Amino acid sequence: MNLMQTDPSSLGTVPIPARIRLPGSAGIPPAISPSGPEARVRRVLRFVAVGIAVGVIAHAAEPATPGYDMKEAKNRIRSVEPRMSYLENSEIKVGVNLAIGGAITFLSHRGGPNMINSFDWGRQIQMSFYSGPNPYTPDGKQPHPRWKQLGWNPIQSGDVGGHPSRVLEHRNDGRELYVKCIPMHWPHSGVPGECTYEWTLRLEGPTVAVRARLVNGRPDRTQYPAKSQELPAVYTNGVWYRLYSYTGDRPFTGAPVALIPKRTVKPGEFPWNRFNATEHWAALLDANNRGLGIWAPGIVAFLGGFVGREGTGGPTDGPTGYIAPVRHELLDHDINYDYAFTMIAGSLAEIRDWVYAHAPHQAPFAFDFARDRQHWYPQGGLRDAGWPLSGALRLTYTEPAAKTRVVSPIGFWHTEDLPRVYVRATHRTSAIEAELQFELFGDEGGPRAGAVRFPIRGDGRPHTHEVVLAGAAGYPARGAVRQFFLVPAVNAKPGDTVEIDYIGAMPPP
Repeated sequence: MNLMQTDPSSLGTVPIPARIRLPGSAGIPPAISPSGPEARVRRVLRFVAVGIAVGVIAHAAEPATPGYDMKEAKNRIRSVEPRMSYLENSEIKVGVNLAIGGAITFLSHRGGPNMINSFDWGRQIQMSFYSGPNPYTPDGKQPHPRWKQLGWNPIQSGDVGGHPSRVLEHRNDGRELYVKCIPMHWPHSGVPGECTYEWTLRLEGPTVAVRARLVNGRPDRTQYPAKSQELPAVYTNGVWYRLYSYTGDRPFTGAPVALIPKRTVKPGEFPWNRFNATEHWAALLDANNRGLGIWAPGIVAFLGGFVGREGTGGPTDGPTGYIAPVRHELLDHDINYDYAFTMIAGSLAEIRDWVYAHAPHQAPFAFDFARDRQHWYPQGGLRDAGWPLSGALRLTYTEPAAKTRVVSPIGFWHTEDLPRVYVRATHRTSAIEAELQFELFGDEGGPRAGAVRFPIRGDGRPHTHEVVLAGAAGYPARGAVRQFFLVPAVNAKPGDTVEIDYIGAMPPP
């Protein structure tokens, strides 16, 4: 389930999954180089792509790796007996495996087959987070060379050496299920994460509502660049292979959904689809269009797809479908990071109807930085003051660098609803201008991206700036923005600072 991270300076990039395993394979070895994400995948997917093309995966011998006995790891995994804890109602049943950190290994319609794949400990429905450094070498211990470029990567189920994550606390009163665990670093063997994972599951009709939390406690206080996070990763069995979502520019209007085709994987090609789920959901369905959907409030960037033979395979088999809502996030050494999602069992129509009935159809464009980053993150030569935030996003220019700016979460905002944006900030700089850049929906990184400059005062006092977008070059009267980028001070110098209190469509309260 792991991701090969793309360059975090890339506009609107989403991560590249690396831990894809098929029968007989030893897992895809991610070997990231500076040559770009597609080139990175080219090396690591070749033998899987060839296997898929002929419909057969031959046994791949695991090369000897100092400190990593993969035969022993496989035996260790086989020796772990499941310890299940279930919730069920008249419509749905869900189970977590307490032997592997409380990851979700069972989910079904009441009385139906299990839809969740557990071919290895990189599947399931589970939590997984990413940060630096790359490679991560705690106390000098080297990661498995196939996974070293994942960096800091604790996952909920276990590690490449076959060591399961340890559950610290578990409660199940029949209505709500809670698990807290110490995750294991996937690229290592026997290295626990310096953090805890928690999640709480609750059944509501045909759904499993999940609240998840990372509590970080890293001794390394370095502020590493933001990376893409799976929130969460979902793997289904091979029967659920049809990937659907709404990816158009008329969300919540009942416009036709898209069947996202399985990619034809050639040697070295990236196996998953990147797509904009503008209604914040996606689903993996069987041949009768029934299966499992996920709604991730506010998240637009998704990954998803299928590998292996369509329509076949159970929980221990290789064929698998995949969905992950993704966001770029900066993970401080001491951060508490919360997110929520809902799994929905049903037909395509039932899944979408549930989202329509429960999801806000248009979140306001308003970001108040009093308590957290609101999913924005600094990039290039900017560093923020860290967690927890105290009243504002406090930024310091550290060095000249390309694409030095603050980046918004990926979203979907109608331009007609955003004729202007208000920025409330306090600058301490000799610079006299800031710049708000925008990227339009459907033109990620393309020629329709644009920017508007506006004057600032570097006097150390808070000011509200009105940035007029309507009529600006490249900003259409009717369209949608996918992402914003704020350059707080054009031509700033190292040591200059800015405190951003608010960014929104209306003046700050």
